[in-house]
Amino acid sequence: MQIEEVANMKTVIVNREFEKDYKRFLVNTDWSLEELQDYLKIEFSLDPSEQIRIKSHVTNKYFTKEELGAQLNKYPEFNEGGARMQLDLGVAPSLAEFIVKICLFTNSKTVYDLFVNAEATVKELKEKTADLLGVKETNLYTLYRANHFDEPQFALRREGLKVTKCNISTGDLLILKENS
Repeated sequence: MQIEEVANMKTVIVNREFEKDYKRFLVNTDWSLEELQDYLKIEFSLDPSEQIRIKSHVTNKYFTKEELGAQLNKYPEFNEGGARMQLDLGVAPSLAEFIVKICLFTNSKTVYDLFVNAEATVKELKEKTADLLGVKETNLYTLYRANHFDEPQFALRREGLKVTKCNISTGDLLILKENS
């Protein structure tokens, strides 16, 4: 089906987290990001009280809480049309945070979202991860950044280093693995 764009109306292409199928929508670029969120809740049949966040596939970052009042036309991907977005369940991060996925290295991988302050050290990230996963003795574990097969590959051993210096970015999977 062809969607024709006019004046302030542009096409956005949206998929849900963990789903490959996408939907196309015609949206008004004078809308705020918050209005876009409300519209997408309706289109994806979500509860209006559900917390959602939108991730741009262009920048690979979530729109932040502080940006929710901004008009769509402030962002180049909306002005050009064909903006690619991902809709996730959960709260949007603030400007000083980014979101990583975390899990414990076991047979069953339950994955959690973790909001990380950009100024945090690897040690703080490891402690926060261990706390969320219920691990008591963090010195018996190593935190890894996963490869594209979701396997632990890049050990984060320099615990005094800031996470922003470790090639960790929004959406990365971090795995807490027991030392051998």
